[in-house]
This record gives sequence, C-alpha cells and structure tokens, in this order.
Amino acid sequence: MSTLTRIGALGGASALVATGLVVLASPAEANHVFVIRVDERQTAYDDDFSGMPERGDRFAWKANLRQNGKRVGTDRGECEFVRFLGNRRDPRAAVLECKVKYRFFDTGSVTARGKIRVDWDDLVDSDFTARLPVRSGTGKFEDAGGYVRNTQVDDENAKLYFRLTRVKH
Repeated sequence: MSTLTRIGALGGASALVATGLVVLASPAEANHVFVIRVDERQTAYDDDFSGMPERGDRFAWKANLRQNGKRVGTDRGECEFVRFLGNRRDPRAAVLECKVKYRFFDTGSVTARGKIRVDWDDLVDSDFTARLPVRSGTGKFEDAGGYVRNTQVDDENAKLYFRLTRVKH
C-alpha cells in the first residue's frame, strides 16, 4: 500500500456568458438549469499529515479555473478525513467532509459543501469522481442551487461540471 503524499483537489467552477464563459442551458429547462464545464489546475496544496492520514487530518488547495485556455476564476477548498472503511493500514475507502469556494471574475461565487466517499486506491491515484451540493453563492449565484461534479484527471488537474439552478440572468 502506498502512502498518501498528495491528494488532487476536489473542486469545480462555473460562471455566465458575461464573464466570457460558455454556458449551456438545458433544452428542457432552458430558463432554469445552467450547465458549465471548466478545467481546474491546482496552484497550491497543503496538508497536516505525513504518510497515512488519520481521522481529523486535513488537506487544502487553491486552483485556477480555465475554459478554452482562458482563466475565468479561482477556487480554494479544504477536506477533512472523517472515516475510513476497511483495515486501518489498508483501507478500502475514505469519507471526506469537503468545502470549496469557487470565485468567478465579475460574476460572483459559489460554495459547495458536503461529505463524499472515495475508494482508497482511486484517492491515492487521483483518479475519482466526486459530487458536492451547492450550498450558497454571491452575485449572480446568490440563490443558486444544484451541484458541482469533479472528475479528477491527475493530482493537479480536474474536469469540473456545474449543474446550477436559480441563477440570475
């Protein structure tokens, strides 16, 4: 079992056409659902453990959000290990409590927060998908709901998908 020395960020991003982002409205609910795809590139990472994490250990990151090569925002997040499933020295999965704030230039911010379960080997390899519910926002996202899905590509890059409701036009 390899030790966990670096964990990819669990994050994502979204914004509206006004900031240069491509926003796809769902055809069935064109006025109610906004789907946004953004690439996340981690710029900083820190954790409070070495080797195998324990319950209560945390990691945090900062990242740039890009769409079509253009920087459209930033995010910062933190996750805490709240439970391990399986053998302590060789767990099958980890449960994390995560909070991520996505800031979009000239548009507002979105905060997503919740618990996720990730298979241990996928977490170590930074090859997983996680989904967090949107809890609050500012600006055009003040009343937004929905979720953010993070598909981790490697320990520094992710594909982010936002499905937002109640976004101000």
